[in-house]
Amino acid sequence: MSEYRKVLLGPTKDFILEFISSTEEDEYIVDEVIEVFMVHVEALYRAGLISNDLRGKALDALKRSKEPVLELMRSSGFEDVHEALERYLREVLGSDYGYLVIGRSRNDHVATALRLKCLRGINGILKLLKELRKELLLKACRYVGSVMPLYTHLQQAQLSSIAHYLLYVDEIIKTHTNLLEYVKDHVISLSPLGSSAVAGTTVCIDRVFERDRLGFKGLCENTLYATSSRDFIILTLSVLTSLFTEITRFFNDLITWNMAEISTVKLPKEHISTSSVMPHKKNPVTLEVLRALTSELIGYLVIALSMVKSIGSGYSLDLQEVNKYLIKGIDLTIKGIKVLIDVVKGLEFDTDSWVKIVRESYYLILTDIAEVTSIKCGLPYRSVYNIVADIVGKCGNSKECFLSKFCSKVKELCSNYRELCKLAKDLLSNPLNVLKLRCVIGSPNPNFTLDSIRSRLRELGFNLVCGGVVEK
Repeated sequence: MSEYRKVLLGPTKDFILEFISSTEEDEYIVDEVIEVFMVHVEALYRAGLISNDLRGKALDALKRSKEPVLELMRSSGFEDVHEALERYLREVLGSDYGYLVIGRSRNDHVATALRLKCLRGINGILKLLKELRKELLLKACRYVGSVMPLYTHLQQAQLSSIAHYLLYVDEIIKTHTNLLEYVKDHVISLSPLGSSAVAGTTVCIDRVFERDRLGFKGLCENTLYATSSRDFIILTLSVLTSLFTEITRFFNDLITWNMAEISTVKLPKEHISTSSVMPHKKNPVTLEVLRALTSELIGYLVIALSMVKSIGSGYSLDLQEVNKYLIKGIDLTIKGIKVLIDVVKGLEFDTDSWVKIVRESYYLILTDIAEVTSIKCGLPYRSVYNIVADIVGKCGNSKECFLSKFCSKVKELCSNYRELCKLAKDLLSNPLNVLKLRCVIGSPNPNFTLDSIRSRLRELGFNLVCGGVVEK
């Protein structure tokens, strides 16, 4: 039965206790709950409230408490891990255990344990994101000179390179890595311990000592904020959800490019499944599950937001129900990134197929031709734009027709029309030369792309060496 309610209220019904209990979810934070209690014991000793003998016995008991506490949680009726831990301490230490629970509340202890769990989960995610970025950048290094189209409105827009595309995916991950680092250091890594239930305690606990022993960077200074805020959960889930929402577009691209009608990527065989009835099928199932994972994360975030916004200030058991979505969100993210790393490692792009698509459509370089014409002829860009659009309207998909009419038109407008006509012919026949004309940072110019790959690998602690990396 519940340890805390029995004196005032007596027992409750088993199904009610089961309904409000968090023991199943608390199994994920047992280590952190024990660690927090150990620091609390140290703080009580420093405050002169327990003897060194009791301190030693309590710490020794806590070091051996995980398995007994888990067994209690699974076999007896407890509201949460804190009750089970207190029962264990009573069984081991006798009535002396009662000295250990002064100046603490489940509220500040669970908030502290959750923050520790969250920090460790985020550290694991950051490590995986570093590995994912390394694999993306190594893959990009292989495709610096490999052309591909970029699309807007699902229509061919401009010429790019596979490396440039992969750098776009990497920049999404880099941005969210920076966000996670910020949330970790400035939001999560604040210690609530010592705040008691909601408004502090008359026990003069050294909260700075507790903070330092647990490795937090700062304090949740206000005790009401410390125990009743779950913004660190909301912000963690927000960043993770935003990350997967953005990179789901990458999943969608790969799924599309894997279609037989396009066939410009080759997915690793381990990430493809077959049909039970159609013997020819090769389904991109891993990417589909990753795409669905994003929807789960969105759901967790929305649930957590809805729970938090529905209550007033101070602790309510609604907050207990939020905890599970932090744990689920972190676990799901870790699983998803591990799978994605393996996808990227085995991913191959069919460069010949991309080149074929690019060569069949001259539309991808019309913007470049119009810009060069405007500059070399000294004509307003809008005038050249209209000329090129008019020629495209008359020639349709015919590259030869376009080149012929373009050369005739620039002959009327420009004294160096021969140079322009030759350049247009070269660009139409050698798509890579188009990329070399791009002169803005972040464009798919091979020089910029390679510089960017090297720079980002250095940021991660690697040096690019002959297509591979070495750690600095």
